[in-house]
Amino acid sequence: MKRFRYVTWVVLAAATLLALVPVGRLASEWAGQRAPAAPRSTDWVRWTQQDGGALVAGYVHPSSPAAQAGLRTGDALYMFSYRPYRDRDTLRQAVAAVPPGETRTFHVLRDGRFERLNVTLTAQPAFLYPLSPDLWNFSLWSFGFAAFFHLLGLIVVAPLARRSRRARSSLLLLGASSLWVFSTLVRLLIMETAGLPEATTSARQVFDGLAVAGTLGWGAFPALLLHKVVCDTQEAAGQVPTRWRFAAHLPLLALGAVVLSVAPTAPFRAGVLHALVAPMLLYTCCFVVAAAGLVLVYLRMAPPPAPAGSWSDTGGAFLLLCALAAAALVLGVVPFFDPVTNAATGWLVVTVQLLSTGPVALVTLATLRHVTLGGLLTRAFTYVAVLGAIFFAFVGGYTIIDAYFGTTGMAHHVVVGLFVIFLLAVFERLARRVRLYASRFFATETERARAALGRFQEQMRTILTHEALAQQTAAVVGEAFQARSVRLFLRAATDADDDEGDGARPLSGDDARGDGDDASSGWIIGTHHPEPPYFTQQHFERVWPYLRREGRVWARNPEIRDSTLPEQRAQMLEERGVALALPIAGDGEPIGLLAMGGKKKRGALYDRTDLDLLRFLAGQLALATERLDLVARERTLARASARAELAALRAQINPHFLFNALNTIASLIDVQPERAEATVEHLSAIFRHILQTGSQSFVPLEEEFTLVRHYLQIEQVRFGDALEVQLDLPPALERYAAPAFAVQTLVENAVKHGIAKQRGGGRVRVTARRSRSSADAGDERAVDVTVDDSGAGIPALFPSSGDGAPAERERPSAHERTRGSGSLSQDETRQETSHPPFYGFGLRNVADRLERLYERTDLLRLSSTPDEGTTAVLHLPPAPDAEGDAQVQTAPPEALRRV
Repeated sequence: MKRFRYVTWVVLAAATLLALVPVGRLASEWAGQRAPAAPRSTDWVRWTQQDGGALVAGYVHPSSPAAQAGLRTGDALYMFSYRPYRDRDTLRQAVAAVPPGETRTFHVLRDGRFERLNVTLTAQPAFLYPLSPDLWNFSLWSFGFAAFFHLLGLIVVAPLARRSRRARSSLLLLGASSLWVFSTLVRLLIMETAGLPEATTSARQVFDGLAVAGTLGWGAFPALLLHKVVCDTQEAAGQVPTRWRFAAHLPLLALGAVVLSVAPTAPFRAGVLHALVAPMLLYTCCFVVAAAGLVLVYLRMAPPPAPAGSWSDTGGAFLLLCALAAAALVLGVVPFFDPVTNAATGWLVVTVQLLSTGPVALVTLATLRHVTLGGLLTRAFTYVAVLGAIFFAFVGGYTIIDAYFGTTGMAHHVVVGLFVIFLLAVFERLARRVRLYASRFFATETERARAALGRFQEQMRTILTHEALAQQTAAVVGEAFQARSVRLFLRAATDADDDEGDGARPLSGDDARGDGDDASSGWIIGTHHPEPPYFTQQHFERVWPYLRREGRVWARNPEIRDSTLPEQRAQMLEERGVALALPIAGDGEPIGLLAMGGKKKRGALYDRTDLDLLRFLAGQLALATERLDLVARERTLARASARAELAALRAQINPHFLFNALNTIASLIDVQPERAEATVEHLSAIFRHILQTGSQSFVPLEEEFTLVRHYLQIEQVRFGDALEVQLDLPPALERYAAPAFAVQTLVENAVKHGIAKQRGGGRVRVTARRSRSSADAGDERAVDVTVDDSGAGIPALFPSSGDGAPAERERPSAHERTRGSGSLSQDETRQETSHPPFYGFGLRNVADRLERLYERTDLLRLSSTPDEGTTAVLHLPPAPDAEGDAQVQTAPPEALRRV
């Protein structure tokens, strides 16, 4: 590639010297002059010579001063400035000799009558050619399309400029070209809609400023293009870019120096800009030829050479031919160059100006191939492409409709409406296709796979079951790599009892047979688009011992195959459509296998990049599986711990029953043996209930109320008529699930610490009703069980304001729960940091059980008033279905009623 450096020097020197030739010619023409000749005037009319010698207005620009003065197409010239003219060239010279801004009189013959029109002559704007309707319309549409493609290029390159040097140089090149294209388009639109602004207005200053900006952009674009191509090709060839690349800026600098030396006070007036057209045309053509030639030479000399017919090869050759043809035309017409009056010259100027669209497209595509793009770029490209296509299609279609119906005089509003509906229907489909093609072009297959796997790895932490993990992994891998089918085998956790997910299943029995240590373990399978011939569990069992022992990848294409699978087993995999088999490495040995079919794209194979992505995913999958195993074990331990704690809590409650009951029986044996016997029967029924419920967390409310009735019967033996009992359980709530012993404990505390401390006894009322609590608004299934006593009350809950309103116990801190009913004795005030200070072990047990069962801390609510007693509300939502022992088991209530 050393020869390429010499080629670069030669091409750079030749292009620079050739571009300096018209600059030197311009400098010699202006030598000795203080400034270039003043701009010539134009009447904005294209006059045609008739056979009889008459001059007829063949075209009048619609927005020109002549059209504003009333001159129309078809008017025959009689006199100009009171002198008759019969020759077109003589009239053109007479008009050009008039200073711009002055008004002259045209006498024309129209429909047999003479018209006298006063027309203000102006200088023709630089680089605009309004004397040909075809050239004018071509300029409007061409610069519109060019602006559209430049906008696409800016959207593509601008977000990438911070991360890539290529993108920064491309952005600078696009900025210079866009400055020229957009400023010219704005000037064209101003002329088309509002006409040429008057010379002394601020609008005219803006108009001329756009011409200056466009000239600077047009001049900078070829130099930046050649500079970029030299840097990119030499860097690609492994060379340091030559310092001579800055010679590409010499023609533009020399041209600027000539202009400033000749016209320092008005370097960009219309006459100067018209004089710059020829040098800039040749300068642009030479540099575009040099840039395209360097690209083609590099593609031929680079090892290995780029394949013929590639976009860079074909596009560069086409651009080279166009620039060469334009340069030849410029050299041929320079001696007769007249950009004001010659329409052919105008066509050449506009064509050369639009050559920038070709390099812009090539530079944009080259940038896309070196920088990774995201979905935002795809959406931006889709929106701009579709909206631009709709705009141009609508304007073009409306122009055709208006031209056709305008000549016939027919109304065309309905046709335009139908045309709009047609456009919406067509471009809705086009938008989907453009987005699809853009996403395919802007992201390679590997990039798409990497992005899909990255998103899935973020989601792995939210997957809670082995089955869901296996199924989702298979689906993501299949979509990311466009595999025909995917089958994933994962070893099932032996102590996990997770629910099965959709699309994956644990294997057991015959399906779970493995080899060696796997004989007693099951497998979980995730599938994606399985297709015949199927790779089943039986086929997996045949190859798994070998793949598990080696831990290496088997692939159909030998370039990435690591496993030494026996030929028989390898042939079986190929017959079953498996193209890649990847063991999933766990802690010590593989824990599963990922079997993938071939790619959907014809002839596509898995490569090393795909394999690296899959290995990384397999590592993440192994970690996720280990995490799920730990979660399953923790869940099992938590359930066992919860059952043990509930049994311990019940064991604390049961001696409480026995202690109170035995005291009552002992006090009655000598005095009232009959009542002592009845009390023993009530106590027997209570303990029979305890034995039958076992470790159940929930019982029907009917059984709980029966238990409360037996307990209160025992207490009535102690208190006699001093204890009034009221129980109210609607039949509709008899089968509703309630925590075992919860209501009984509240009733026991109400009697022991409320009624027993109240002189003269009191009342205990237990009721069950459908809940109207705000906490469960809209849930009609919840039930409130209220234990209301008329005892001494709880002093800690008495209202502090003295207004007599009952106080309700609220959660005082993040560590305190709202619980309880009834007053507690001093010896029962064993405190925990999570309970109020007046809680005893009975209420603590109930509160802890409720929190365990419902995972809520607001289910026990307490209020108390002096001399009126305490009210406790036990709010019972439906029993949690997820709890294994939370189902109400119907124990025969006759066991409690046998008294």
